[in-house]
Amino acid sequence: MKKHVVFPLLSSALISSMAVASVDFYSGVGVGMSTLSPEINQQEQDAQRNIAGTLFLGKDIGSYTAIEGSYSYLNSYDISGSDDSVEYQNFGLSGLLYWPSSSSKWSVYGKAGLNYLDANLQGNAGNLDVEHQVSFASGLGLRWNLNSNWFARVEYNLYDSDYSAAFIQVARTWGKGLEQAQVVETQIESVIEEPAVQTQPPQPITKYELFDKVTLRAGTFDSDSIELNVLPDQELSQLVIILNTYPEAKAEVVGYADSLGSESYNRTLSMQRAAGVAHFLESEGIDSSRISIAGHGETQPIASNSTAEGRAKNRRVELTIPQFEYVLK
Repeated sequence: MKKHVVFPLLSSALISSMAVASVDFYSGVGVGMSTLSPEINQQEQDAQRNIAGTLFLGKDIGSYTAIEGSYSYLNSYDISGSDDSVEYQNFGLSGLLYWPSSSSKWSVYGKAGLNYLDANLQGNAGNLDVEHQVSFASGLGLRWNLNSNWFARVEYNLYDSDYSAAFIQVARTWGKGLEQAQVVETQIESVIEEPAVQTQPPQPITKYELFDKVTLRAGTFDSDSIELNVLPDQELSQLVIILNTYPEAKAEVVGYADSLGSESYNRTLSMQRAAGVAHFLESEGIDSSRISIAGHGETQPIASNSTAEGRAKNRRVELTIPQFEYVLK
């Protein structure tokens, strides 16, 4: 059989197999070099090296093994002293064993099986005795998975002691990509068909006053003074916790004064006292936009202004958190 006939036939067979291949099939081509040292007329010949080509079709069986059929054109051996030559082709069926596995990025593999070596005389010599034989074949290779559909291989094949070839190969897997596409398509369809879930936005609820009004203790301010004698952290700790927990909450700070001095002066003084407490809250991380201040002067006393003790109680600041709405999470 001539090489220009064999190659189209094998190519057609491989293309047909691609059309019907199921999951885990692969097919590929390779190019390399053959080493031929045939026995002609029962005489061992010197080795010759020539360009060679191969076509192969295989199927993975699990992650570690595969079965593969191949056709290799080993080129012609030129007979010394004449214009005659012998053309060699090989047909093989082999099993492959991978390590660590065929799905690894890199893997090595061994192969073993049977092959048929076909020899065809080229020329006028009709009395040459050339080999046509079936023999045991073996091989060793390195596989590199380029992506989910393509892989490359470097492979050495020993057909028998007189014939061998090394190839660089590239192959395409068939069926895996189709299977993955079907999975993606199924997932997309399920998403499209799934009814849309109407999510309700979080509903705000009204939070009633959680914080009892705090009155800073007597002695916080001296007479005619806006300076805090002591930091009111103990009285304000609960208020600061609530304001930090609920960003929607706000604080109202109201200052008062005793009856010493004019009414307008005392109103200004009480406002300044409220501002001083507001500044303390800001130092604890509460934004100023959440704090309102007011000064009521000497109005609304809680004790008699006729004694020093009563006036000390009236020099005070009261803090309140009004009811507020917050989003329930």
